[in-house]
Amino acid sequence: MTHTNERTRARRIRKAIVAGVLGIGLLAAGGNTFANWYETEQIDSGSITAGNLGMTVDAPVWTANGGSTPIDLANFKMVPGDTVTYKANVTPTVVGDNLEAMLTVDEATLTGDLAAFLVVETTVGGLADKALVETDSGSSVPVIVTFNLPFSTGDANGTDGEGKTVDLTAMALTLTQVDPNL
Repeated sequence: MTHTNERTRARRIRKAIVAGVLGIGLLAAGGNTFANWYETEQIDSGSITAGNLGMTVDAPVWTANGGSTPIDLANFKMVPGDTVTYKANVTPTVVGDNLEAMLTVDEATLTGDLAAFLVVETTVGGLADKALVETDSGSSVPVIVTFNLPFSTGDANGTDGEGKTVDLTAMALTLTQVDPNL
């Protein structure tokens, strides 16, 4: 009987091995894998809100050659050496951590033949390169844009810009975000 018990025992082992191999093969063939352990934990941290950038512009005053008397642009005739100045108070809205913005005149909005001869400079709060930041938000800042027609424009005949016009009706101030790391 020991011989029969050994055979029975050997058959059982073979069957267990075959069943194990078949089970592993079926799992692999079916695309299933053994389960990976994982855990998910919800974190209640709040939300992120984007800031914003904007401005309001008060009515401007136009003057000429450093004077304080307003001029009528429609009747002023600029000559080489003249400077026409735009002055207005701007109230920026600069809301956002690390938000910085530059206020400039968009020279693409200056149209007409005279625009090519003008030197345009913008100062904000008395500074040519002042970046507006969140602490400036809501406070009125003086903006000055100067349009200078230089004496020497490069024309050998001395007629550059003569009789030409620049249309300022579409002039736009632009508040543009800048990278504070540059």
